[in-house]
Amino acid sequence: MELPTWLKWTVKYRSLLFAVLYPILLCPLLVAYPGSVSKGAYALLLMAGYWITEVIPIYVTAMLPLAMAPLMGLLPSGVACREYMHV
Repeated sequence: MELPTWLKWTVKYRSLLFAVLYPILLCPLLVAYPGSVSKGAYALLLMAGYWITEVIPIYVTAMLPLAMAPLMGLLPSGVACREYMHV
């Protein structure tokens, strides 16, 4: 029995779909609870989802806080980088 075309496409691009749709799925967290705590939870859940599913390489996932913390206003980039380098 032949699979439907949409199902073949979904299976073929499941990693890309997860990488794009998962952050959108987490957005209500930011809207429902504005503030730095919800931003931190968003970053943590996003990293956990990417880490578990490995849709992007783990070493790239591990570097997400370096980009997300300054962009979300959680930490200045100097502090975030210092924490990663243990200086």
